[in-house]
Amino acid sequence: AGLRSLSRAIASGWSSNSCLISSITSGALIHVSDYIKTCVIVDKVFSQYQQRACFEDIAIDLPAGFHNIVFKPGFIMENTLKITDIKDRPHCKRVQFLLKIPFKIITANAGIKGYLPDIAQDVMMFMPESRAEFSYHIVVETRSELLNAPNSCNGRLHFSVGVFMVIKAVGKVPLWVPSYGFFPEPPEYEESFAHSICCIFECKDLPNFYPLQNKLLIQNTQAKIERPIPCPYTFANLTLEKYVTAGPLEVQANEVRTWTTEIRISNNGYGPASNVIMTDALLLDNLISLNILSLTQGTISQKGNRLIWDIGTLNSNNTIVLGTEVTGSFNPKDNTILKGTNYQYNTISDGLKTSFTNDDELTIYGNKGIPNPAEVSFFNLYVNGILQPPINYTVAEGLLTLTVDSPPKTGALIILESLIINDKNKALLNAEIYQYNTLAGEERVYTNADEITMYGQKGILDPQQTSYQQLFINGVVQPKRNYTIKKGLLTLEVAYLPRPGVPMSIQFVSLFT
Repeated sequence: AGLRSLSRAIASGWSSNSCLISSITSGALIHVSDYIKTCVIVDKVFSQYQQRACFEDIAIDLPAGFHNIVFKPGFIMENTLKITDIKDRPHCKRVQFLLKIPFKIITANAGIKGYLPDIAQDVMMFMPESRAEFSYHIVVETRSELLNAPNSCNGRLHFSVGVFMVIKAVGKVPLWVPSYGFFPEPPEYEESFAHSICCIFECKDLPNFYPLQNKLLIQNTQAKIERPIPCPYTFANLTLEKYVTAGPLEVQANEVRTWTTEIRISNNGYGPASNVIMTDALLLDNLISLNILSLTQGTISQKGNRLIWDIGTLNSNNTIVLGTEVTGSFNPKDNTILKGTNYQYNTISDGLKTSFTNDDELTIYGNKGIPNPAEVSFFNLYVNGILQPPINYTVAEGLLTLTVDSPPKTGALIILESLIINDKNKALLNAEIYQYNTLAGEERVYTNADEITMYGQKGILDPQQTSYQQLFINGVVQPKRNYTIKKGLLTLEVAYLPRPGVPMSIQFVSLFT
């Protein structure tokens, strides 16, 4: 449950015998709702029906300094509600009542209260038979709106009003709540009005009766997780974009739905890219079907949950498109804790060399040496307690190489931390790391413009598109309450700011299978 990606794609190719790799791109985030496994006592709506009423001409004495008309919730007039049985219609009742809707005329000096004409209701409602102690309540929700601008004539104010009504039969019951969401739109109530302005009102869709739900970060746009490109610069350049063009961006766990996606790969360089292959990993827990809707070049194959697009040669200034239709569901995630281990390789700088091997390890703290990077999710390197940018070092099995202009000072402690994280199937999770580096100033807010570009130029990444992130100030990891991170923005939430010139870095880690 939570924000999930429908799939993740990457493209690679060759140009002038050099490797090309695009950035990793994910589609729009899908909000997956988990089930609520609890029993609650609630007012259950057993039936509900929508109605409309239209008043083409309401006339009142024109108040001085008139500004506006505000409508209040309607209510059932006292002693007018009658619920009676209907012969030969079990579980149905005849419900009669008068509905009153107050309004207030706003003037420059005061407000004048009034009521719309009484609305008589006589409807048949589904109300299942129950024990004598069980009672139903009739609830009416209203939404009234002006159908035209009020106008004055002969000292009278004239206006037209349309009223939406939802009539509900409600009873209090213990109920298992399997999901979130409002009750679906009630069935249409058919009735015709002779007046033209009311006919227009009749054709309107039922408006929202409730406040909008919080849908932050649920956007029908592409969401990217960029990665460093390890290949050398070439004349060709691949970019990849992915969109969810149709389908829900909020679903319940185990709910089978269908999404339409569009993948665009462009060569915006100056030469052709050959042997281009795109791999799209579908992240649905239950993949039911995958259909190709459109393809402008190449061939498609599927291996399990991976779609492989063999493009061939992609010429310069050319864009190709793949359209797919995916059907499946997301399982509710259990609370299984991912298993992980870490190991520290420790050594001390002699002030001369920048390469270290297993023989340099301080065996008092461990003797496993420098592991194979293919068997590690990611590394962290600390020199004298300061987390180093990934650009400052490389790791091979048995060899740590510092790619800096000068070696650390004599006696500086060097720690290479190896983190190995496995999924619930014990498969190794890979990771991408990016580090935003800056120096503390006399301000609380830092942006992409403050980045030390010799260590990277991607700015402050979107935390919603990474697995986790942490802030280091002068080499000390900070508690979450001390800062907030948004895309392109770091804000310090501390009482005392760090000293100017102190190094600060944000480490972004993105884990993926």
